[in-house]
Amino acid sequence: MKKINIAGQNEFRAEECDADPRPTEDLFATVPPVVRQLTAGFSSGKWSSHKEPVPIPSKLEIERLVHQAQQILFPGYFSGMIVSTESLEYFLGQSLSSFYENLSRQIGSAIRHDCFRNNRSCTRCGERSYDIASVFVQALPGIKDLLELDIHATLQGDPAAENVDEVIFSYPGFFAIMVYRLAHRLVELEVPIIPRIMSEYAYSRTAIDIHPGAEIGKYPSCLR
Repeated sequence: MKKINIAGQNEFRAEECDADPRPTEDLFATVPPVVRQLTAGFSSGKWSSHKEPVPIPSKLEIERLVHQAQQILFPGYFSGMIVSTESLEYFLGQSLSSFYENLSRQIGSAIRHDCFRNNRSCTRCGERSYDIASVFVQALPGIKDLLELDIHATLQGDPAAENVDEVIFSYPGFFAIMVYRLAHRLVELEVPIIPRIMSEYAYSRTAIDIHPGAEIGKYPSCLR
């Protein structure tokens, strides 16, 4: 085989290229011992793992819930469709139905996980999850009112904020407070773990850390 020499590169001989240079035996010699060590470590209880017969809440699904709530609270801003006066009710109906089902599933997983980890007796996880999700959905109009006051506070307090759209689209502080208000309501409803996942997601995006259990009032409407 003729040598091929391209400027700046090493010489290459086709006959020296081996598509499978390592024997399969190496794989079986390497992997099983490591698997046994890992299994023993996790089985000992000294290493963190989730080896439970119940599903754990999904971090990705909880982040999706945040985005769904954002689309519901600010229709037309973050959805992939144009929302008009005529389509608003349909859009909200579809979005809220999906949000309610997703939230119920994640709350159910959180409650089951918490009960199993803490050896609690049955607390009607499935039924409770839908009850809590229903109360949360009914709280959304009130949360929206608070967020409108938060927008006004931003416009009043930041001379660089030119309009509502700018605050909603681009202010990391507003995104953080929106997630806080959602997570705080879940804290009030005694939902485990999900509020912290939500607040840590907001922190990862904004570098603003607001504990979901914190008490943040509303901007005084009398100043509007």
